[in-house]
Amino acid sequence: MYLVPIRFSTKSEADRRGGFWSDNRFGKRKGNVRPRARRSRRYLAYAGLLVGFCVLLAFAGCGTIAGDGQLIAAGSGVNFGAVTVGKISTGTVLFKNISAGAVSVSSVNVTGGPFAIAGSIKYPVNVAAGSTYSLQVQFTPSAAGQVTGAVTLMTDAAAAPPTVNLTGLGVNATTAPPSGLLSGISCSSASLVGSGTDNCFVELNGQAGSGGVAVNLASTSAAVTVPASVTVPENATEIGFAATVAAVPAAQSATLSATVGGISESFALQLNAALRVLSANASQVSFGLVAVNSTATQSVMLTSSGTQAVTVESTSLTGSGFSIGGLAFPVTVNPGQSILLQLEFVPTIAGAVSGQITISSNATAGGTMAIPVSGTGGVPYAVNLTWAAPTSSADAVVGYKVYRSINGASSYQLLNSAVNTGTTFTDTTVANGQSYVYYVTSVDVAGAESVPSNTFDATIP
Repeated sequence: MYLVPIRFSTKSEADRRGGFWSDNRFGKRKGNVRPRARRSRRYLAYAGLLVGFCVLLAFAGCGTIAGDGQLIAAGSGVNFGAVTVGKISTGTVLFKNISAGAVSVSSVNVTGGPFAIAGSIKYPVNVAAGSTYSLQVQFTPSAAGQVTGAVTLMTDAAAAPPTVNLTGLGVNATTAPPSGLLSGISCSSASLVGSGTDNCFVELNGQAGSGGVAVNLASTSAAVTVPASVTVPENATEIGFAATVAAVPAAQSATLSATVGGISESFALQLNAALRVLSANASQVSFGLVAVNSTATQSVMLTSSGTQAVTVESTSLTGSGFSIGGLAFPVTVNPGQSILLQLEFVPTIAGAVSGQITISSNATAGGTMAIPVSGTGGVPYAVNLTWAAPTSSADAVVGYKVYRSINGASSYQLLNSAVNTGTTFTDTTVANGQSYVYYVTSVDVAGAESVPSNTFDATIP
């Protein structure tokens, strides 16, 4: 706790009216002498003020306790590159609050003569949990040559203060920037799925000098492997290398870095989990009522909906009268593509039948898919038609034609291609659950038809 010296002066009612006043700064008295009791109460009031003031100071910061938050440097550093002497180049440094609570930044320290924080910042600054704090840093070289420095934040966190390294190269205005300096690192793909190889390059701002330029490489992720170093050959401006990526169980990021001397460049990679997913367009298949010894068909579509191709290794189908056709296994299905399973149901007896399709694949989450199937064998139906021959026709009748419509349709279909010579006809092509309407016409020797007869309705259960 800090104690602050305070001067107290008091004035009595008489003083305020123009009388004498008392000053206790140095133990001397002037003017009227007040009673001892009143003076004691005044000393107690002074002591109370002192205690209250110190309590306020204690709450305001007489003592602090380190917090459990943590700020970290977001990135490997800032490289200002080549900057002409006396010119200003500005870069951004980032810090990330990776803790669950806020972190208070009390000050910032910058090392390295040519580096400085841009603008004026009022501290303290609170950085909320999960958020990023950025600072603008200026590099103003006063002489030619390589310069290094750092930005360090002073916080209330118990962890070590976070630091971002700074590098820059001062060059004279009358000369071009030196060639053969590291200028970048890049890869063919910034996002990869599963395992594989990414073709990457280290680049210089000019041709490498005699003996080439050795570049150190590193990766922040154990899933990405790069050579420890590569050498840009003499007179070349770049060199390629392979980044080998292992499959990851969940999405994550990695940073590749290249370093020469005090210059460092980086490249961000996004690693995505490789998922083989097989989905079906139906959770069950029902054939409904099918006449005994007749065939009904259904289909099931299987789709590769993951990020990698999935292989359907085999299928099987249980249940009397069910079968699968149309494909030979194994079948590889690329992402976004589909295959069709053709199913048939031929009941041999009347009654309900159930079964199951089992599909085996190399899908990431569960390689076996089961889909229930069902159907019912029904007694076959037929419609028997009988009519009376016309008795008042002037032309001899040689036969009859039978017409049918389905489910109330206005159009009729001829059922017998050849003239029916008798007055009976059996329609064996009816289906369960359908309604039909029939009429008959008579035909003479010239092939002319009469007007339609009356209609007959039939509904199949």
